[in-house]
Amino acid sequence: MRPAFVLVFILILSAITFADFRQITKSEKLILNPKQVTEAKFRLVSSGTLATSGSIDRLNLTLNIPQDGVEDIKVTADSWKYVTDKFGNRLVLLEWKNPRGIVQYRVEITVTSRASMLLQEKTIASDPMYLKENDQVRFTPELRKIAFPFERSLKRAAELAIWVNNYIYYDLGLVGELKPSDWVYENRRGVCVEYANLLSALLKISGIPTRYVVGYAYSSVEDRLIGHTWVEILAADGSWIPLDPTWLEAGYMDATHIKTAVGDNANQTGNVLTYAGKGEIKVAWDRNEDEIELLSYKLANVTGISLSANNIATNQYGIAKAVVSPASCTIEDINITACVDQNRQTLFNIPDKERSEWICSQKAVYWVYSASSQLKQQFVYTCPISVYDQTGSQAKADVEISGKGFVEDVEISGPGTAAVKDSFVLLALAKDDFVFFSPKIGESKSRTWNISLNAPGTYRFYLYSNGALATKDVEVVEKKEFSITASTQKNVTLNGSFILSVVAENLLDKQKSAKIRVDFDDEIVERQLAFGPKESKTLEFNITATKTGTRKISVAALSDAISSYTTSMFVYEEKMEEKSITETILDAITGFFSAITGFILSLLPK
Repeated sequence: MRPAFVLVFILILSAITFADFRQITKSEKLILNPKQVTEAKFRLVSSGTLATSGSIDRLNLTLNIPQDGVEDIKVTADSWKYVTDKFGNRLVLLEWKNPRGIVQYRVEITVTSRASMLLQEKTIASDPMYLKENDQVRFTPELRKIAFPFERSLKRAAELAIWVNNYIYYDLGLVGELKPSDWVYENRRGVCVEYANLLSALLKISGIPTRYVVGYAYSSVEDRLIGHTWVEILAADGSWIPLDPTWLEAGYMDATHIKTAVGDNANQTGNVLTYAGKGEIKVAWDRNEDEIELLSYKLANVTGISLSANNIATNQYGIAKAVVSPASCTIEDINITACVDQNRQTLFNIPDKERSEWICSQKAVYWVYSASSQLKQQFVYTCPISVYDQTGSQAKADVEISGKGFVEDVEISGPGTAAVKDSFVLLALAKDDFVFFSPKIGESKSRTWNISLNAPGTYRFYLYSNGALATKDVEVVEKKEFSITASTQKNVTLNGSFILSVVAENLLDKQKSAKIRVDFDDEIVERQLAFGPKESKTLEFNITATKTGTRKISVAALSDAISSYTTSMFVYEEKMEEKSITETILDAITGFFSAITGFILSLLPK
């Protein structure tokens, strides 16, 4: 009788362990800024024992290894070779023939990792294979709303990575849990796998082909190298662009990231034990903790920053301008800080201190600031303002605060509500020296800013000019009920009357009523009107100006939703016409001679 052969396949390393190596990674505590690491050399060691029993003819062990930069590899086994899996990952296959008892193995690899750089924007590919749901990536109506407007671009991918980074709380208690995207959205907690799952769902919903990457990276939370998961998206030229939502990197990826495998989900693993033999056979795999040692590294600032800021009076606004010059397309996470007094109170009020945005070329980033109300006009203060980013670049400018200055009103005119993808115009009412910008969408060099926005949300706009500041919020909605605009004369005298013309249009295909409201100098006038489908109506309001200066006029159509528009006019106080210098001198001479003549005439007899 011929002996019976039994072939047994055993998957030893679970997907949970593979997805987050921190449980099996031995690494000393290390303090560094990983985003400055542009090149690094590592020593990686995988080792363990295989306890065999029975008559085993063949024993094979496949292990993941770094995909790039391997300089030296030492393997303890009867024989070994490189193999490739279905995703194109290179692995090492360790082989033993007729093993008996305890078999020890060791794979020691020296690898040099270099930072990934993206020198220019790329078009995103279209590949249905990388757009599918799986056990970890689940599409829900809530996630579709977040992903809207499903834009297939690098900029949109980076914006989604920023959103995920801000949305999730990093929770080490979830190491190894592998929670799917819908759970992560509901609970807002996780580690790298959960960050990757949520981002993958948003990217795939947007039509952006996405795959997983597993390997190692430096953890700023634990101050050491750990197992890590991130994602890559497919460009039209066939290249894969990395995004790490956990540590907020995209395009540029620091050199502490060591890729050991890619796959279509976080469950992929190349660590496989197989064996074959006769009769009852068994192999117990006792795997040691993987060791990763940082041997050397190089640091560099990936971006350059210059900063300018202007001196202000205690009643004025100032503007800080940081010019960012990146060496690679990257997510720029940039912050601004100012000095504090002896009580740890800041001397400046600065809104939106932290900015995160995708940049591929030199870009100006603006902040406005004002003096603290605690500062006194009779003193002179000097305060440094600093900006810095995640790569270690920084710049500083000194600002002087003193006295009380002249402030001329500025204003932003335009709608307060707009529909997604509809064009609208904002008008900057200021002198030639102005800065007109929005932290979310950029800057306009022109007074007239033509805008169309693809995603709903609230967008804030700033207009700065010579110590004066105006802000305007535009609410972008998926569907708008009414369009409303207003126009009037440019200026009027104090206590004078003017006509405000308001045009309101029902944008729906059904009858709708709305309350048209006008707000000027805290005086509110309202009219209730009924509109037919797509009907437009023009209304006139007779208004009296009761305050001087640049005055804001707000109009709104109030229905199930609110549509609004703001404009302004200048109200001046009428003064008596002043005489010229020549006229004043002539009047004085005439008065002098008139007085002399009157005196002489008074001496003559009556």
